[in-house]
Order: sequence, then structure tokens, then C-alpha cells
Amino acid sequence: MKPLNLQRTQIRSIRLPAWYITVWRICLVRWLKHLHLPSTNATLPYAIEIANKGWKRAFKENPEIKRGANVVKGKVTYRGVAEAFGLEYVPVGSLL
Repeated sequence: MKPLNLQRTQIRSIRLPAWYITVWRICLVRWLKHLHLPSTNATLPYAIEIANKGWKRAFKENPEIKRGANVVKGKVTYRGVAEAFGLEYVPVGSLL
């Protein structure tokens, strides 16, 4: 991917009709609302469980939370993340 050369980039001002801006804002708000709520509904129970039990106990009692960990105690515990960034992978079980 070619880096963006900001020195050569010209920023142009475009006058758009007010109705166009209004429709665009409504669509954006609706899209963000639908994007955010399902992810919150899916992850909130896990966050509450971790808050109530502490991360170690929650990891031991709920394998879904344990599988969802990417980094624990500064160690990368998700193989895909470790491979993507060229970091050492450490199984989460060894950190409990």
C-alpha cells in the first residue's frame, strides 16, 4: 500500500445540499447504533463475570472467556495475534 503524501494532497471544500448532509447523518447514526448494540449485548455478560469473579477465576470456570483472551500479564495468549505480529505465543493455561 502506497503511503499518503500529505504535502501533495489538496483538500477541497465541497458544498453539499443540507438535505444530503441530514440524510447522511441519519444513516451514520443508525449504522453505528446497530453496530454497537449487538457487540455490547454479546460481551457485557462476560465483562460482568470477570468483574464479579476476577479474571483468574472467570478464566478457570468459563472456557469461553479463557478462549477470548488475547493478552494476559503482558504475554500474547492468542496464537493468531502472536503470529500476525511476530510475537511469542504463551498458552493462557500456563499463566493461571
